[in-house]
Amino acid sequence: MKTEIRTSKTQSSKEQWVEISIETHQHLQDALANFLIELGSSGVIVDEEILDPLLGKVRTRRKDHKLTCAYLKKDTQFQQKIKSLDRYLKSLIKIHSLKDSPQVKSKIIYEEDWNKKWQTFFTTTRVGKHIVIKPSWELLLPEEGDIIIEMDPGMAFGTGTHPTTRMCLETIENLILNGTKPIYSMLDVGIGSGILSIAAAKLGIKKIVGIDIDPIALRYAKQNIEKNNVVDRVKVREVSLKKLEERFDLVVANILSDVIIRIRKELYSHLENNGVLILSGILAENESKIEKKFVSKKLPLIDIYQDTEWICLVFHKHL
Repeated sequence: MKTEIRTSKTQSSKEQWVEISIETHQHLQDALANFLIELGSSGVIVDEEILDPLLGKVRTRRKDHKLTCAYLKKDTQFQQKIKSLDRYLKSLIKIHSLKDSPQVKSKIIYEEDWNKKWQTFFTTTRVGKHIVIKPSWELLLPEEGDIIIEMDPGMAFGTGTHPTTRMCLETIENLILNGTKPIYSMLDVGIGSGILSIAAAKLGIKKIVGIDIDPIALRYAKQNIEKNNVVDRVKVREVSLKKLEERFDLVVANILSDVIIRIRKELYSHLENNGVLILSGILAENESKIEKKFVSKKLPLIDIYQDTEWICLVFHKHL
Protein backbone atom coordinates (compact mmCIF):
# COMPACT_ATOMS: atom_id res chain seq x y z
CA MET A 1 0.00 0.00 0.00
CA LYS A 2 1.52 3.30 -1.07
CA THR A 3 0.36 6.71 0.17
CA GLU A 4 0.87 9.35 -2.49
CA ILE A 5 0.77 13.07 -1.82
CA ARG A 6 -0.84 15.46 -4.29
CA THR A 7 0.77 18.87 -4.43
CA SER A 8 1.50 21.74 -6.79
CA LYS A 9 4.27 24.22 -7.51
CA THR A 10 2.21 27.15 -6.25
CA GLN A 11 2.30 28.47 -2.69
CA SER A 12 5.57 26.63 -2.00
CA SER A 13 6.73 29.39 0.35
CA LYS A 14 3.80 28.84 2.74
CA GLU A 15 3.79 26.35 5.61
CA GLN A 16 2.54 23.04 4.27
CA TRP A 17 0.39 20.38 5.89
CA VAL A 18 -0.84 17.09 4.54
CA GLU A 19 -4.45 16.09 5.01
CA ILE A 20 -4.77 12.31 5.11
CA SER A 21 -8.25 10.78 4.93
CA ILE A 22 -8.63 7.04 5.48
CA GLU A 23 -11.82 5.08 4.90
CA THR A 24 -11.87 1.81 6.81
CA HIS A 25 -14.13 -0.54 8.77
CA GLN A 26 -15.86 1.32 11.59
CA HIS A 27 -14.66 -1.05 14.33
CA LEU A 28 -11.05 -0.09 13.49
CA GLN A 29 -11.57 3.67 13.67
CA ASP A 30 -10.61 4.25 17.30
CA ALA A 31 -7.37 2.29 16.96
CA LEU A 32 -6.51 4.11 13.74
CA ALA A 33 -7.26 7.53 15.22
CA ASN A 34 -5.11 6.76 18.23
CA PHE A 35 -2.22 5.69 15.97
CA LEU A 36 -2.47 8.92 13.97
CA ILE A 37 -2.35 11.01 17.16
CA GLU A 38 0.75 9.13 18.29
CA LEU A 39 2.21 9.63 14.82
CA GLY A 40 2.05 13.38 15.39
CA SER A 41 -1.18 14.52 13.79
CA SER A 42 -2.19 17.99 14.98
CA GLY A 43 -5.76 16.72 15.07
CA VAL A 44 -7.94 13.80 14.04
CA ILE A 45 -11.54 14.03 12.86
CA VAL A 46 -13.55 10.87 13.38
CA ASP A 47 -17.11 10.72 12.08
CA GLU A 48 -19.39 8.97 9.62
CA GLU A 49 -19.38 11.96 7.33
CA ILE A 50 -16.60 14.52 7.12
CA LEU A 51 -17.26 17.91 5.64
CA ASP A 52 -14.23 18.78 3.56
CA PRO A 53 -13.67 22.55 3.82
CA LEU A 54 -11.38 22.49 0.79
CA LEU A 55 -13.67 20.58 -1.57
CA GLY A 56 -16.88 22.05 -0.17
CA LYS A 57 -18.83 18.82 0.07
CA VAL A 58 -19.42 15.76 2.25
CA ARG A 59 -17.28 12.77 1.40
CA THR A 60 -19.12 9.56 0.64
CA ARG A 61 -18.30 6.26 2.33
CA ARG A 62 -18.90 2.58 1.86
CA LYS A 63 -21.39 0.62 3.99
CA ASP A 64 -20.05 -0.19 7.49
CA HIS A 65 -17.09 2.10 6.87
CA LYS A 66 -16.06 5.38 8.44
CA LEU A 67 -13.68 8.15 7.57
CA THR A 68 -10.76 9.22 9.70
CA CYS A 69 -9.04 12.47 8.76
CA ALA A 70 -5.63 13.53 10.12
CA TYR A 71 -3.24 16.43 9.57
CA LEU A 72 0.54 16.02 9.48
CA LYS A 73 3.04 18.83 9.10
CA LYS A 74 5.15 18.40 5.95
CA ASP A 75 8.55 18.57 7.61
CA THR A 76 11.79 16.56 7.54
CA GLN A 77 10.14 13.65 9.40
CA PHE A 78 7.08 13.49 7.20
CA GLN A 79 8.19 10.74 4.78
CA GLN A 80 9.15 8.49 7.68
CA LYS A 81 5.70 9.01 9.22
CA ILE A 82 4.03 8.07 5.93
CA LYS A 83 6.06 4.84 5.82
CA SER A 84 4.97 4.08 9.40
CA LEU A 85 1.34 4.65 8.41
CA ASP A 86 1.67 2.32 5.42
CA ARG A 87 3.12 -0.41 7.65
CA TYR A 88 0.35 0.08 10.21
CA LEU A 89 -2.42 -0.18 7.61
CA LYS A 90 -0.86 -3.36 6.20
CA SER A 91 -0.81 -4.83 9.70
CA LEU A 92 -4.53 -4.03 10.11
CA ILE A 93 -5.30 -5.87 6.89
CA LYS A 94 -3.34 -8.92 8.04
CA ILE A 95 -4.51 -9.03 11.68
CA HIS A 96 -8.20 -8.52 10.87
CA SER A 97 -8.19 -10.47 7.58
CA LEU A 98 -9.76 -7.56 5.75
CA LYS A 99 -11.17 -8.34 2.32
CA ASP A 100 -10.93 -4.72 1.20
CA SER A 101 -7.97 -2.48 1.95
CA PRO A 102 -8.39 0.89 3.69
CA GLN A 103 -8.81 3.65 1.12
CA VAL A 104 -6.27 6.42 1.64
CA LYS A 105 -6.41 9.87 0.10
CA SER A 106 -4.06 12.74 0.81
CA LYS A 107 -3.28 16.23 -0.37
CA ILE A 108 -1.21 19.25 0.51
CA ILE A 109 -3.04 22.06 2.28
CA TYR A 110 -1.92 25.48 3.46
CA GLU A 111 -2.92 27.06 6.74
CA GLU A 112 -4.00 30.31 5.09
CA ASP A 113 -6.20 28.51 2.55
CA TRP A 114 -7.68 26.32 5.31
CA ASN A 115 -8.72 29.40 7.26
CA LYS A 116 -10.37 31.02 4.24
CA LYS A 117 -12.30 27.87 3.30
CA TRP A 118 -13.67 27.36 6.83
CA GLN A 119 -15.36 30.76 6.56
CA THR A 120 -17.68 29.20 3.96
CA PHE A 121 -19.01 26.55 6.35
CA PHE A 122 -18.69 27.94 9.89
CA THR A 123 -21.74 30.01 10.78
CA THR A 124 -23.45 31.24 13.96
CA THR A 125 -24.67 28.37 16.15
CA ARG A 126 -26.81 28.30 19.31
CA VAL A 127 -25.93 25.69 21.92
CA GLY A 128 -27.82 25.03 25.14
CA LYS A 129 -29.94 27.80 26.67
CA HIS A 130 -27.62 30.80 26.44
CA ILE A 131 -24.46 30.01 24.45
CA VAL A 132 -24.11 31.51 20.98
CA ILE A 133 -21.00 30.71 18.95
CA LYS A 134 -20.28 33.04 16.07
CA PRO A 135 -17.38 33.47 13.67
CA SER A 136 -15.72 36.86 14.03
CA TRP A 137 -16.63 37.80 10.46
CA GLU A 138 -20.41 37.52 11.05
CA LEU A 139 -22.63 40.22 12.56
CA LEU A 140 -25.15 39.25 15.23
CA LEU A 141 -27.88 41.06 17.11
CA PRO A 142 -27.83 39.28 20.50
CA GLU A 143 -30.95 38.37 22.41
CA GLU A 144 -31.37 38.97 26.13
CA GLY A 145 -29.30 36.47 28.12
CA ASP A 146 -27.10 35.44 25.21
CA ILE A 147 -23.49 34.54 26.00
CA ILE A 148 -21.58 35.34 22.82
CA ILE A 149 -18.43 33.43 21.93
CA GLU A 150 -16.44 34.61 18.91
CA MET A 151 -14.36 31.90 17.28
CA ASP A 152 -11.73 31.64 14.59
CA PRO A 153 -10.93 27.92 14.70
CA GLY A 154 -8.10 27.95 12.18
CA MET A 155 -6.45 24.53 12.13
CA ALA A 156 -7.49 23.84 15.72
CA PHE A 157 -10.58 21.73 16.43
CA GLY A 158 -13.75 22.92 18.12
CA THR A 159 -16.41 25.19 16.62
CA GLY A 160 -19.41 23.91 18.55
CA THR A 161 -20.89 22.11 15.56
CA HIS A 162 -19.73 18.58 16.39
CA PRO A 163 -21.99 16.57 18.75
CA THR A 164 -19.17 15.97 21.27
CA THR A 165 -18.43 19.69 21.59
CA ARG A 166 -22.14 20.55 21.86
CA MET A 167 -22.69 18.01 24.62
CA CYS A 168 -19.69 19.28 26.57
CA LEU A 169 -20.90 22.88 26.26
CA GLU A 170 -24.44 21.97 27.33
CA THR A 171 -23.16 19.96 30.31
CA ILE A 172 -20.82 22.73 31.45
CA GLU A 173 -23.62 25.29 31.16
CA ASN A 174 -26.03 23.09 33.14
CA LEU A 175 -23.49 22.40 35.91
CA ILE A 176 -22.66 26.08 36.33
CA LEU A 177 -26.20 27.46 36.15
CA ASN A 178 -28.15 24.64 37.81
CA GLY A 179 -25.61 22.72 39.89
CA THR A 180 -25.88 22.45 43.67
CA LYS A 181 -22.19 23.21 44.22
CA PRO A 182 -20.32 26.30 42.95
CA ILE A 183 -17.54 25.62 40.43
CA TYR A 184 -14.50 27.85 40.90
CA SER A 185 -11.91 26.07 38.74
CA MET A 186 -11.74 23.96 35.57
CA LEU A 187 -9.15 21.95 33.65
CA ASP A 188 -9.64 21.66 29.89
CA VAL A 189 -7.64 18.65 28.65
CA GLY A 190 -6.92 19.07 24.94
CA ILE A 191 -8.03 22.69 24.68
CA GLY A 192 -8.16 22.75 20.87
CA SER A 193 -9.68 26.03 19.71
CA GLY A 194 -10.39 27.04 23.32
CA ILE A 195 -14.16 26.94 22.94
CA LEU A 196 -14.93 24.99 26.14
CA SER A 197 -12.65 27.14 28.28
CA ILE A 198 -14.03 30.36 26.85
CA ALA A 199 -17.62 29.25 27.43
CA ALA A 200 -16.83 28.24 31.02
CA ALA A 201 -15.16 31.58 31.70
CA LYS A 202 -18.10 33.55 30.30
CA LEU A 203 -20.48 31.42 32.36
CA GLY A 204 -18.62 32.42 35.52
CA ILE A 205 -15.73 30.07 36.31
CA LYS A 206 -12.85 32.22 37.52
CA LYS A 207 -9.84 29.91 37.21
CA ILE A 208 -9.41 27.79 34.08
CA VAL A 209 -6.33 25.98 32.80
CA GLY A 210 -6.30 24.63 29.25
CA ILE A 211 -3.58 22.22 28.19
CA ASP A 212 -2.56 20.77 24.85
CA ILE A 213 0.52 19.23 23.28
CA ASP A 214 -0.25 20.69 19.85
CA PRO A 215 1.40 24.11 19.34
CA ILE A 216 -1.00 24.96 16.50
CA ALA A 217 -4.02 24.41 18.75
CA LEU A 218 -2.40 26.45 21.51
CA ARG A 219 -1.77 29.36 19.16
CA TYR A 220 -5.41 29.51 18.04
CA ALA A 221 -6.69 28.93 21.56
CA LYS A 222 -4.70 31.94 22.82
CA GLN A 223 -6.01 34.10 19.97
CA ASN A 224 -9.62 33.12 20.68
CA ILE A 225 -9.18 33.65 24.43
CA GLU A 226 -7.87 37.18 23.77
CA LYS A 227 -10.66 37.85 21.26
CA ASN A 228 -13.26 36.96 23.92
CA ASN A 229 -11.61 39.01 26.69
CA VAL A 230 -11.18 36.12 29.13
CA VAL A 231 -7.38 36.19 29.44
CA ASP A 232 -7.69 36.93 33.15
CA ARG A 233 -9.62 33.67 33.68
CA VAL A 234 -8.13 31.23 31.15
CA LYS A 235 -4.46 30.24 31.17
CA VAL A 236 -3.06 28.07 28.36
CA ARG A 237 -0.14 25.70 28.90
CA GLU A 238 1.81 23.42 26.58
CA VAL A 239 2.22 20.69 29.15
CA SER A 240 1.18 17.10 29.84
CA LEU A 241 -1.20 16.11 32.62
CA LYS A 242 1.61 14.46 34.57
CA LYS A 243 3.40 17.78 35.00
CA LEU A 244 0.39 19.60 36.43
CA GLU A 245 0.12 19.87 40.20
CA GLU A 246 -3.23 21.64 40.74
CA ARG A 247 -6.60 20.04 41.35
CA PHE A 248 -9.85 21.38 39.91
CA ASP A 249 -13.58 21.42 40.65
CA LEU A 250 -14.31 20.45 37.04
CA VAL A 251 -12.18 18.47 34.57
CA VAL A 252 -13.24 18.17 30.93
CA ALA A 253 -11.66 15.90 28.30
CA ASN A 254 -13.19 15.87 24.83
CA ILE A 255 -10.64 13.63 23.14
CA LEU A 256 -10.28 10.10 21.75
CA SER A 257 -11.47 7.12 23.80
CA ASP A 258 -8.10 5.38 23.83
CA VAL A 259 -6.37 8.54 25.02
CA ILE A 260 -8.99 9.03 27.74
CA ILE A 261 -8.35 5.51 29.01
CA ARG A 262 -4.59 5.98 28.91
CA ILE A 263 -4.70 9.12 31.08
CA ARG A 264 -7.52 8.03 33.40
CA LYS A 265 -5.36 8.05 36.56
CA GLU A 266 -4.14 11.59 35.86
CA LEU A 267 -7.68 12.80 35.16
CA TYR A 268 -8.84 11.40 38.50
CA SER A 269 -5.88 12.80 40.45
CA HIS A 270 -6.51 16.32 39.17
CA LEU A 271 -10.12 16.30 40.42
CA GLU A 272 -10.93 17.96 43.74
CA ASN A 273 -13.04 15.95 46.15
CA ASN A 274 -16.68 16.47 45.09
CA GLY A 275 -15.36 17.47 41.68
CA VAL A 276 -17.02 16.61 38.36
CA LEU A 277 -15.39 14.86 35.40
CA ILE A 278 -16.84 15.27 31.90
CA LEU A 279 -15.66 12.86 29.19
CA SER A 280 -16.61 13.04 25.51
CA GLY A 281 -15.19 12.27 22.09
CA ILE A 282 -16.54 8.77 22.76
CA LEU A 283 -18.53 6.61 20.37
CA ALA A 284 -21.61 4.98 21.94
CA GLU A 285 -20.21 1.56 21.10
CA ASN A 286 -17.29 2.27 23.47
CA GLU A 287 -19.47 3.22 26.46
CA SER A 288 -18.97 -0.01 28.37
CA LYS A 289 -15.23 0.09 27.82
CA ILE A 290 -14.96 3.59 29.32
CA GLU A 291 -17.29 2.79 32.21
CA LYS A 292 -15.29 -0.32 33.08
CA LYS A 293 -12.11 1.75 33.37
CA PHE A 294 -13.60 4.71 35.27
CA VAL A 295 -16.63 3.80 37.38
CA SER A 296 -15.94 3.07 41.06
CA LYS A 297 -17.38 3.84 44.49
CA LYS A 298 -15.18 6.95 44.56
CA LEU A 299 -16.12 7.97 41.02
CA PRO A 300 -19.73 7.03 40.20
CA LEU A 301 -21.30 7.80 36.83
CA ILE A 302 -24.05 10.38 37.34
CA ASP A 303 -25.18 11.25 33.80
CA ILE A 304 -24.98 9.99 30.22
CA TYR A 305 -25.88 12.09 27.19
CA GLN A 306 -26.06 10.93 23.59
CA ASP A 307 -26.16 12.86 20.31
CA THR A 308 -26.27 10.70 17.17
CA GLU A 309 -23.58 8.02 17.72
CA TRP A 310 -21.56 10.06 20.22
CA ILE A 311 -21.85 10.09 24.02
CA CYS A 312 -20.84 12.31 26.91
CA LEU A 313 -20.25 10.79 30.36
CA VAL A 314 -20.37 12.75 33.64
CA PHE A 315 -18.76 11.46 36.85
CA HIS A 316 -18.71 12.77 40.43
CA LYS A 317 -15.71 12.23 42.69
CA HIS A 318 -16.28 11.68 46.38
CA LEU A 319 -14.07 10.04 49.00
